[in-house]
Amino acid sequence: MEHQKNDTKNDTKNDSEELQSLQRVSHRLVLTDSDEKFTIVIKTLLPKLLVYLGKPSNSPPIQSTLLQIISHILNRLKTSQTGSISLPLQSLINLLYTPPTSSSATPSTLLPVSSYTLNFTLTFLSLTLPTPNQPPSTIPFLIKIFNSVQPISQQADMISHILLECIKDKHEKGENVQDEIRNVIKESKGFDSNFYNLLLDILIYAPTKTLPSSPSPPPPPTSKIPPFGMTSQNLLRLMNRRKGFKSTSDLTSYKISTVDFIAPNRGAAFTGIGLEIPITLMAASSTDDLPAVKDHVGELLKAHFDRSHSSLSQIKPLGESPYIVCTTLVKLILGSVGKPKPSDRRALSPHQSSVLTSFITKHVLVPHPKIFTSPTNVNGVLLLTLLFTTIRKGFQSTSQKYTTTSSHLLNIITSRLNLILSSPIKSSPALQLLLNTCVSSTLNTLKPLTTPSLNGVIPSNEIRDNVYGTVSNLSRFTSVFKENSNIVEVMFGCIKFEKDEMISRAYGCLQSLLPNFINSPTPEIYKLLVGNCDCSIKSSRLAVAYWVGSIFKSVDSAGVLFKLSGDEDEEIAGVSRKFIGEMEWEFEELCRRLWKEGGYERCSWKGKVNCLKTCAESYSKKSGSNETASKFISECVQAIKNATAGEITLVDTAAKSLCDIVTSKKLVYPKEYLKYNEDVITKRDMIRLAVTLQTSEARKCMARVFTEVIITDKPEFMELCSAALTLCSEKLNFKKMFHAGQANGGATLSGYVLRLLFENPALTKSLDSLAVEVIELLGEGLTHSDQYVSSSCASSLGVAFSFPPSPSILDSTLPLLFTNLQATMKKYGTTIDHSDPNRCSPLIKCCGPILSSSLSSSVSPSTLLEGLFKILGSESYKKSNEISLTVGTAISSYVDCTSHPSASSVTIERIDEGYDEIYESRMQEWARPIYRLLTKEYKDHNPQVRTASYSVIFSIVVRAGEVVEIDKDNPFVKLIKEMLEVIQAKFVKGLKDDKGKQLSRECCCRGLAACFGFSKVAGGSVEVSSSLLKAFGQTTNHGGSAMMETREQEAMRRVQNAETEAEGREALNAFLENGGGGAQAAEGGQAGVSEAALGAYREMAAAAIAVGGGNKDGDQNVLYYLICLSTTHVVWGMEENKRYAASKLLKDDGVDGGGVDLKALQVTLKPHLSKLAPKLLRACHDPNAQTREQMTLLWNSITGGKAEGRAVVKDNLSVTIDALCNDASSKLWRSRVGGCGALAEIIVGRGWEELGGGESILDEDFVETKTAAGRLLTLWRVTMRALDDVRGNVRDSGEGLGKSLRSLTIRLCDCKTAGISNEEAEFATSTILTWLIKHGLNQPCAEATQICISTLLGVVEVARAETLEPILPPLIGQLVCAMSGLEPSVLNYLQLRMGGNESESGERLESLRLQMAQSGPIGDALQKCVDVIKFSKLETKREVVRELGVALRNSVGAVSRCAVADTVNTLVNSSPESFKSVQLGNPNCVKLLRALYFASERERGTGARDKLVFALGNLSSLAPEGAVRVLIAKLCDNYERACSSNGSLNGRRAASAAVAAIASRSPICFADGGKKDLFARRVLPLSYVGSFDGDEAVQKSWSKVWEEGGGAYMEANSVDETKFGVRLEEKLLPSVITCCISGLSDVSWSMRKSSCLAISKLVDSTILGPFGDGKNERTIRRCDSAARVLEVLVQGAGSRLWNGKDILVKALAGVVKVWVEEGGGERSLTFVGGGGDLFEGDSVFKGKFGGGGGGKGAGGIEEEEEEEEEEEEETAKMDVVEDEEDGGGELSEQPAPAAEEEEGGNVSLSYLGLCKLLISQSNKTSSASFSLAYRVAALEALAQIAGSFSDSKKKVAWSELGDLALDDDEVLKPVLIAKRVEVVKSLLFSGIGEDSTSTLSQKFLRLSKHSAWTVRSSSCLLLSRLATLCSPLTRKFVTSLNTCVTSTLLDRKYAKCRTAALTILKSLLSRKVEGEKEYLLPFSESWNAAVKKCMKEEDIEVTGVASEVGVLLSRL
Repeated sequence: MEHQKNDTKNDTKNDSEELQSLQRVSHRLVLTDSDEKFTIVIKTLLPKLLVYLGKPSNSPPIQSTLLQIISHILNRLKTSQTGSISLPLQSLINLLYTPPTSSSATPSTLLPVSSYTLNFTLTFLSLTLPTPNQPPSTIPFLIKIFNSVQPISQQADMISHILLECIKDKHEKGENVQDEIRNVIKESKGFDSNFYNLLLDILIYAPTKTLPSSPSPPPPPTSKIPPFGMTSQNLLRLMNRRKGFKSTSDLTSYKISTVDFIAPNRGAAFTGIGLEIPITLMAASSTDDLPAVKDHVGELLKAHFDRSHSSLSQIKPLGESPYIVCTTLVKLILGSVGKPKPSDRRALSPHQSSVLTSFITKHVLVPHPKIFTSPTNVNGVLLLTLLFTTIRKGFQSTSQKYTTTSSHLLNIITSRLNLILSSPIKSSPALQLLLNTCVSSTLNTLKPLTTPSLNGVIPSNEIRDNVYGTVSNLSRFTSVFKENSNIVEVMFGCIKFEKDEMISRAYGCLQSLLPNFINSPTPEIYKLLVGNCDCSIKSSRLAVAYWVGSIFKSVDSAGVLFKLSGDEDEEIAGVSRKFIGEMEWEFEELCRRLWKEGGYERCSWKGKVNCLKTCAESYSKKSGSNETASKFISECVQAIKNATAGEITLVDTAAKSLCDIVTSKKLVYPKEYLKYNEDVITKRDMIRLAVTLQTSEARKCMARVFTEVIITDKPEFMELCSAALTLCSEKLNFKKMFHAGQANGGATLSGYVLRLLFENPALTKSLDSLAVEVIELLGEGLTHSDQYVSSSCASSLGVAFSFPPSPSILDSTLPLLFTNLQATMKKYGTTIDHSDPNRCSPLIKCCGPILSSSLSSSVSPSTLLEGLFKILGSESYKKSNEISLTVGTAISSYVDCTSHPSASSVTIERIDEGYDEIYESRMQEWARPIYRLLTKEYKDHNPQVRTASYSVIFSIVVRAGEVVEIDKDNPFVKLIKEMLEVIQAKFVKGLKDDKGKQLSRECCCRGLAACFGFSKVAGGSVEVSSSLLKAFGQTTNHGGSAMMETREQEAMRRVQNAETEAEGREALNAFLENGGGGAQAAEGGQAGVSEAALGAYREMAAAAIAVGGGNKDGDQNVLYYLICLSTTHVVWGMEENKRYAASKLLKDDGVDGGGVDLKALQVTLKPHLSKLAPKLLRACHDPNAQTREQMTLLWNSITGGKAEGRAVVKDNLSVTIDALCNDASSKLWRSRVGGCGALAEIIVGRGWEELGGGESILDEDFVETKTAAGRLLTLWRVTMRALDDVRGNVRDSGEGLGKSLRSLTIRLCDCKTAGISNEEAEFATSTILTWLIKHGLNQPCAEATQICISTLLGVVEVARAETLEPILPPLIGQLVCAMSGLEPSVLNYLQLRMGGNESESGERLESLRLQMAQSGPIGDALQKCVDVIKFSKLETKREVVRELGVALRNSVGAVSRCAVADTVNTLVNSSPESFKSVQLGNPNCVKLLRALYFASERERGTGARDKLVFALGNLSSLAPEGAVRVLIAKLCDNYERACSSNGSLNGRRAASAAVAAIASRSPICFADGGKKDLFARRVLPLSYVGSFDGDEAVQKSWSKVWEEGGGAYMEANSVDETKFGVRLEEKLLPSVITCCISGLSDVSWSMRKSSCLAISKLVDSTILGPFGDGKNERTIRRCDSAARVLEVLVQGAGSRLWNGKDILVKALAGVVKVWVEEGGGERSLTFVGGGGDLFEGDSVFKGKFGGGGGGKGAGGIEEEEEEEEEEEEETAKMDVVEDEEDGGGELSEQPAPAAEEEEGGNVSLSYLGLCKLLISQSNKTSSASFSLAYRVAALEALAQIAGSFSDSKKKVAWSELGDLALDDDEVLKPVLIAKRVEVVKSLLFSGIGEDSTSTLSQKFLRLSKHSAWTVRSSSCLLLSRLATLCSPLTRKFVTSLNTCVTSTLLDRKYAKCRTAALTILKSLLSRKVEGEKEYLLPFSESWNAAVKKCMKEEDIEVTGVASEVGVLLSRL
């Protein structure tokens, strides 16, 4: 108990003591009146009080007292009038927070404190912050403390307010706070949600009441509902802010400062923490009412994404996980779910949501398509759920903008649906639910458009476009829209009501849905399609056609398709007809649908056309029931009878359909039905309709039907035939009025009826007379002027005579027919005026049957044959050469003597002797045309006749091929077999005929095939094909086809290739036996035939040889297949020319006949394509245009062309490439051209596996050609050879191959290309880059090098970084060297010859050169390689540095050197470790450093030199300090040498710029000058002197060295704090003076000038003058330096004259002026008054100017002039510049020369002697142009020095120098006189005597009237000075002055003179001596008048002095 009592007493005692102490503190605070003292008191007191306040053991009195003290401090802060009380902020922060250490080893921490301490500390901080001097840790502390307190508390409110104010204050001051909070972020791993929400809400915050535009008290809050996207707690916090938002500008400032606080890429502290993007977006979406904030945020976002996407490195645009960003933004849009809490965020507004949705689409989903493929299913499903929820919200929103962005987002998501379904979430049940939600949203969006009557809100065009895109995307997955007819209905409705500009989009969307319903036809879909069949919108009907034709492939679609096939729109009708043609119709079911169910009646007449046509085709394929057939026949007849005038096509189709089923050999019932059933149509109706129907086609069909259904064995047969012929004769009676159409009908009907009569001669003999009458009418019709009638008659005669009539009829009718045919063909075939091939062609066609029939008559056809032969080469032939084929058909009908029983075998023996008419007359008539063709027409001099004859011969051979299959013993067949070799030779000759046209050549081609086919049946096919191969040149070039060779060449080749000597001798003997040399060859190689005449066919022969496995006869069928496929004339595709099909010509059962059977031939040749493709492709690029054209057509015929041709190449790619590479390397130039051209075409777009696959090839000496790498290198070698070929055609083809190969190579190296994997791209890149660097860039051909460089750039651009790394060093070296190699030489010429290096235009040209190079493709490739370096290995980086040094030494162009400099700059910043090496003896860095300087020194262009120097400066920061010092020392030496008389300006610039670059980029180097203190003793002094160089560029460089390097030196060497304020000039003054003295002693005038200017600058800046008052250390130091330099200056002043010496005397004057009165005593510099000395005791001046004396005086100096000149010349000779080539020894640090500070040795200078020296120098005369300037400067210096004398010295000087100064030399120039006057003026002293005054006034009164105004002005000013200093003032002197003033004021030209005169008055009137006024009064009036006159002048100076004089006169 006693112990407890003692403790209590002690506690009570302690409490009382503490209480008393606190009371004393309180009293102290109260008594502290001033704010300054109060600040001092609380600086240490306040933190202790706050800590004390938080102690839990405080008693209540103590706690109360503490609270009173703190309250007093708070009140004092609030009531301070000056506001100058400052709080100890750092101490207050340290109470709560410990910042991290500098090394970040210890993180920042919050200290545990009591609530009292915390609350009061925050209170004090809120009263003070922000403040200008706040500690750096303020904001990190506030962030840390804000994250630690309760979110909803007064503490959080207070901290948030302080934090926002501090952020705003920092932003307004432009200070960066990112570095301050970096550690806070790292420790927290991101910001706490409290601070995140605070920043977010300050951007979202919008006051509920509009703020004023100017500051005013904040409006009171009116609502506590948070705005969209904001939390309620922060809303209250911002509404209750202490200061509030006073105006919109204030709120704008807060928002902008917050944005900049977290802006993307503005501070690295925020990168990747999930903060900057959401907050910045909220600022962008929430500030429509604050445009400044919106614009600012927009600029930041744009800059951020521009920088992210343009960077070459793989930087993610978001800087963080896209999944996190996406989910964060979506949660912001949706807001909190459930019961809201104060910290929950309200959902965003539609506008804000639209902005964030747009951002998600553009910057998250688009660049990150695989965002949904999360490793876990939960994340992917969650993200999709959030996104679809957001989208559904957007679709339900009334904001069009939000709906638009949501629809766009949905479109993007669905476009990635394939990735989603291939990810782990595809099996999630939620995915299908989400897709169903997506479908329902799209349907609900489009439904208002389909039902406009409901007045719904129709979405905008953009929304509909996105929805259409969504539906199209979803349609790719059948499970989404499976059996959902609603979407189809909606889409049809959209098309129906859509706007014109969007109909195509809706139609495309509907079509994309079609694949989902093809396999599921439903009644609902069919009903929907039928309902839209009549829609007025074209797109709707077109969609119906596609949907019906694609889904309903059965007969169910018949009604709709046939109806649409008759649509007015041709596209719809065409699609419907296409589907109708593709379907297999059942005749029975089709007719039921069309007629029984009314489908036919619903069709338009155009639709009925398709109905009838389709039914006829289906009936022909598979007949139906008789009842159905009868119905169809009835409908056809009704259509013929009932069709209107506009339904011509319906009549034609009905008649043709009826004709087809009646004349069909497969169908029996239609013919029998019409024969015996006349209920539908009678026979006489058929006769009538055959004449009267509307179209010729319908009439022809009815005529054929009539002749088919007439019954020959009934009595009515004769009656009907007679009636028909009678009607025909009526219609053909052209002498009466006739109808052309009916005449055509009559002619057509008569032809078929006559043929029917000729077939039944026994039954119709009684009608022969009527027949002859009709034939004669037809014959007359041949000559009718109406072409329609004439052609009809000719066609009818052809039909009638197709069966030979009786001889009696022939004898009666043929003469008339022959005469009329011959006359008509002559008129319309051969005459120029009436030639008409269309008119002539029907006449020729009918000649064939007539001539064939004439063999049975006695009438000779010679006249008609002659007419046919005249058609060949006629005018009609020229217009249409197809007519020759018609002539051939007619003649071949005649020569075919199958129906001539009296014909016998014929032999033609005199073919080679030419045409013999007598010999012809002895031959049988049928053989004469053949003989004539082979001997006369074939050799006709008219090329038209000659080429036309080939078509006729072709027709004859074809006819022979048809006959030989029937009768091999036919005389016609025997004759053709006998003449087959001759005919084949004629065809080959026709191929070579340069006058031949396409048809004649193709007739020759097909004729060769016909010969081969004929020989296959008749025998001798092998001989025929062998002969053809020989004709194509096969025997002369052993299967080759690129060049022919003569027999001599062939024999020599055989001799050379003989395996044994005997074989060689045998070959040679055989050659000699055949006649020796000569150019005879087989047909294809004969002399006189051009090399390319049979080029295409030789290529075909070569292909046949290749397919035949090298067999000399090749594959015979292949050759003829190729020949047939090479024919592409349109005539072969005509129906009437089926007899010329390849299958019929070749007699090949394997080739299915019919028309131009290309497909069959393609199938036949398909197995041989692997061997054919290389040959054909090469021939397709033959240098001969004709060969190229023919082979291209052949290639298209074989392969199908386009896609099919590309497929053939793809299937045989590797074999084709290998073969073409061999061809491209052939010795034959044509082969090289074709091979290169073919390769250029086929290699484009190929993949690595297509080329053969495999790994890369890095050993270029070993190439495995079967791999992709081997083929790629082979292609490059082939290309290089082609580009360097001697043939221009080969080079041109090689250029095309180079372009294709470049594209292929870049494609293979780009892993982003579809089909190219990363591994394949790596193989291709490593292979090609290795080859390009080692071989490609070293090609001797410039074109080859260019294509290699271009490819290299493209590969580098697309290659991956890890692929480039192994070859990076040589690649960079080659790219650098290539930059100058590819630069246009004209730029260098323009810069050097026209612009000049130093001119402005030269600099612009140089800048242009560098910009072009940097922005070019090589610059981009180099930049990418440099970017890759930072991620490479250290060894690679060091090797790059070595390559850069080599490239810099080898580069001959400025562009390449600049590229090296730029690369060095980049590497220094990004990869500084690249320049470190283990080879310390010779590091690459030092080598490169030296090379950069040598390059800059040699560089002539300013821009390039600046780049090199800049790189040198950057590199110096990484180089060893010793090496840098050595380099700088060398640079100083180079500069001094360049300043010599034989130096160069470029050398000075280069040296100074290099040192300046080192100083600016690496100033730390100047901190340590080494053992000899190089920088202080040598470099910096030289830089100070060099800053006064005569060249501006050199001045700037040395000034930069002085500033940057000197600053670093001062910072590193400022140890003595007592010498604060000592400038660098003073610190280095001895060294600077030493450098100046060295410069003054230099033989170079420029160095002397610079030194003198430096001395003057030191004087002007008081560095070389006395310091302070009295003697001190600094003054003594300065005096010593002045003494040293003064001695040299004086010696220099006495030396010979040189340009710039005027600057020396000015510097001399400056030094003397500041020290003339300070010198003396114990100082090293004193001035004495010895008049005969210059330096004390040297007796230089004896008498007035003694000439003797030696030493350092003026006389001695003058005597040494000649010696100095000799010394200067000798020094110039000895001034040898050190060799700068980069091959010497290594850089080593040499001791820097010490600054020679001469200690001791005082200088005593006679000021009188110095004045005499200057006077003597001013009297020197010289012829030099700069002599006058120097003399003037000497007098000015003398005046300046004399002016600084004290009166006592002036008196001495006046006595010694007065007479000298008064010497008057009239010869002197006025400027020298004026300067002498100024000297005298400076020597005047106070109290000058009357005698001197009188003498001076007389002399200078005279000079005041001098002719020169400068002399007059100077004299007046001297008199003014004399008026001030003279004593006493005499009347005489005043009178003299008055005279001077009066005369001078009369000078109205020079204001300076008048001003000087007024100055005299001013001096007189300013004197204060009594008694002198009486001398002035007599002149006062005249002076007053003169002054008033001067007051009126315009010159300001005159009026100013005059006003002062006027005031003085008023006081007189």
